[in-house]
Amino acid sequence: MRTRVLLQHLLTLGVLLAASGALTSRYVFAPEEYSIYSEIFDGWYEKDNQDCLLVRDHTAVHREGDSFRQELSFLASEIPGIKEETINDFLSKNIKAYPLSEFSSQKQKYKIISQDELDSLFESKQPRWSRFRQKYPEAKGIFTLSRVGFSPDRTQALVYVANQWDSYSGSGNYIFLVKTGQGIWKIQKIIKGWHSWNREDIEL
Repeated sequence: MRTRVLLQHLLTLGVLLAASGALTSRYVFAPEEYSIYSEIFDGWYEKDNQDCLLVRDHTAVHREGDSFRQELSFLASEIPGIKEETINDFLSKNIKAYPLSEFSSQKQKYKIISQDELDSLFESKQPRWSRFRQKYPEAKGIFTLSRVGFSPDRTQALVYVANQWDSYSGSGNYIFLVKTGQGIWKIQKIIKGWHSWNREDIEL
């Protein structure tokens, strides 16, 4: 029941945002952060053969405060070699939400979708996901990205990526990347943060 409430709020109210609009911060992202987003899209999600990825226009994580710290502490035991500074940088960068800009270094096609558009799609009494699929038949859900946490030497990176594709169905993953000797970011490990799939509640 608790998972259902969380996921329903995710779509109707946008509660995946790390903070409210009043706490949204303006920030110029380092190019390396967008390079990592591109690597994730091309190295992971292209296997789904999606025509387009829809990405929320603000960064977000699915937990806040002490529960967020506890989950990140768990990640340290799941990812051998991750530096404490990497986790701390990730935590500090995701206290607030940040607006995303366009980035185009990846092969996978994507579109940044605003919260205003999501609100207009899901406020109707018509089954919310039916309305969404009518407008975006090529998409398989809505993706949410966090800010990227780095180690001090910029050889490690940690990012959170969520995808919801129905009222009570979605997943959120922490992705750990390392930089190769050639200066290329590669996905090292993916840790599942949450997952929910309820066949009975899928809206057609």
